[in-house]
Amino acid sequence: VEPFVSDTLIGFAHSIEMPQEVIKDGDRHVFDRWSNGPITPLQQIVVPEVPVTYSATYVNMGPAPRVSDGLLALYSFEEGSGTTVADVSGLVPAIDLTILEPSKVVWGNGKLTVTDATSILSAGPATRINSAIAASNEVSIEAWITPANSSQSGPARVASLSADSLNRNLTLGQGGSGSAPADQIDVRLRTTSTGNNGNAPSLSSGAATLGTTLTHVVYTRNPGGIAKIYLDGVEVTSGTIGGNLSNWNQAYQLVLANELSGGRPWLGDYELVALFGRALGNAEVQQNYLVGPVTGTANQPPVAVDDSFSTDERSSVAGNVLVDNGSGADSDPDLETFE
Repeated sequence: VEPFVSDTLIGFAHSIEMPQEVIKDGDRHVFDRWSNGPITPLQQIVVPEVPVTYSATYVNMGPAPRVSDGLLALYSFEEGSGTTVADVSGLVPAIDLTILEPSKVVWGNGKLTVTDATSILSAGPATRINSAIAASNEVSIEAWITPANSSQSGPARVASLSADSLNRNLTLGQGGSGSAPADQIDVRLRTTSTGNNGNAPSLSSGAATLGTTLTHVVYTRNPGGIAKIYLDGVEVTSGTIGGNLSNWNQAYQLVLANELSGGRPWLGDYELVALFGRALGNAEVQQNYLVGPVTGTANQPPVAVDDSFSTDERSSVAGNVLVDNGSGADSDPDLETFE
């Protein structure tokens, strides 16, 4: 919390207050006490005759949690292999996603890289997501992504609840259509005013706002129609998207990296995607940004296998315990390299 100076009259009564909690550098800090004794964030003071400094002490409680209120689906891309991207929100039924062409993706440590055009989609309609957002009339979509380049457009589909290139409930994309800049985020939201394609109008972050580095992207739209785009915790644009969400199609699937019908591929790294049935506030967006693309899954310990070497009493033992010596090679579930 930034220090501040207050000039006032001697003998006047004032209230000073500090926040109960502060997120700083990804950690959660909880108020402990004031330097003059009070243990509540709000205290009453009488202005003294000489300048006095009041300091607040906070206790570091460790890594801050992600905001989870209103969460509908969460993908952390921590599987490391296979054709399934699991919904780790803990909600039932889970809306897991299937990679249609595994040869066109590469798993990494906590991420999935799409290297060529493919689709990653739910097995059927994402009914639980569609119905909750339509009922609440508000939405947030969040992603930690690294675009492969600054030229893909269309918009290129990062994440979409849609049927094809012309019919959607929601699309988070890179670039725009036609001659629109490709180095921006563009979000289309279906409402009773914006039409089936959700682009009358869409909301864009603006030219030169999206690069090819890891970026935290959040779009929110509240019941009053106020929509915002945040990049790396900072609001970069806002606008009014009129109408309501009562015309959302409950049959639309959730798809990443393309449209169901193809033709709008997005290439790059996914480290997190989340959908909420409410509009996150500024502080909540900032909190998730500071936490980073981490969902709380603990680092998994390496798996070591038994190794044995034979020698006689006159020879030294030589061998590498990290490789396969007949019982299998050591491994790490997080795909980290042994050294």
